[in-house]
Formats: sequence, structure tokens, C-alpha cells
Amino acid sequence: IVNYPGLVDNGNVQIDDNQSGLSDKQKTVATKVGIGTRNPGNLMVVIAYGVNMQQFAYIFKALGATGAVNLDDGGSTALYYQGRYVVGPGRNLPNAVIFASK
Repeated sequence: IVNYPGLVDNGNVQIDDNQSGLSDKQKTVATKVGIGTRNPGNLMVVIAYGVNMQQFAYIFKALGATGAVNLDDGGSTALYYQGRYVVGPGRNLPNAVIFASK
């Protein structure tokens, strides 16, 4: 999965203090959605409310992420877990990232 911006790489936050290179929408304080890793066997999906992109990157760092990227937010944001939506969606979803255990 690749999306922009990258948030954390090798455990380091990739967003500078001015949030350089981000769109005005990405800089706003809002709901953010991202995916990250702590190690090859540990994946995390994070939905954070009321943060800007730099704050979101630091959330991943605080959770121990070694890598993380921002995903789309807005009406497509949803988290379905154990048979129910924990968050969203605000509309029908044309695609999804699905995690399943064996």
C-alpha cells in the first residue's frame, strides 16, 4: 500500500514542523486514517480524530511504528471488526483493505 504522505520511516517522523508539501486539506485538523507496522508480524490501522498530519505521524511513532502512511479519509473511512462497523462508513465502499487470520 502506498499513499501520500509517508508518516514514519525507520521509526522517524517524516513530516516537518511546517508540514511542507502537504495540501491545505491534509494540513487541517480533522479525522486521519493510516496504516503502519511495528515489525513484519505486527500491522496497525489507526483512525485519529482532531489531528493535523504531523500530530498523526507522532501518534504512530508513540505507538511504536517503524513505518506508516496516510490513507484516504472522509466518507470512505470505515473500520469493520468482529461483524460490525466500529467506524463509518459514510457511503458505499467500492474497495477495501481486508485483514484475515488463518
